[in-house]
Amino acid sequence: MPQLEVADFLPQIFWLFVIFILFYSIMAYGLLPKMSKTLDKRQQLIETQLQEAQIMRDKAEKLQKHYQQSLAQARQTAQEQLQQTALQLKQQLTEREHQVNQRLAKILQESEAGLARLKAQLQADARSLVPEVVQGIMHRLTGLSVGTQDVIGYLNQTDSKGF
Repeated sequence: MPQLEVADFLPQIFWLFVIFILFYSIMAYGLLPKMSKTLDKRQQLIETQLQEAQIMRDKAEKLQKHYQQSLAQARQTAQEQLQQTALQLKQQLTEREHQVNQRLAKILQESEAGLARLKAQLQADARSLVPEVVQGIMHRLTGLSVGTQDVIGYLNQTDSKGF
């Protein structure tokens, strides 16, 4: 085996160092700086994206807080409007109830007045018809004729006594 001969050790070691230095130079000055730059760019990109994500997260939290505040304010406004509307409706209902009560009271007064007039008219009609009816009844039952003035006088006596 040629690599195990002692006379060939020095040239083999020389070429080992030459190749090692060559590969080291290629790696140190060629590939590693490019990889380092790529890794740095990647790290910067990741950091930038993390910062942007944090900024967006902060904005989202602010927007959510604003949304919650707007929602709470809208609920409060709606509640106030609901209470105000309920109060207005209650007032309108009270006013209409009052108007209806006034109308009913007026109708009741008119009805009572109409009934009083009707009662008075019926009493007047009864006063004029009673003597005729009594005369007719007396004539049929007894065959006697009673005068209108006699019946009216009798009715006036019973009215004054409370019969």
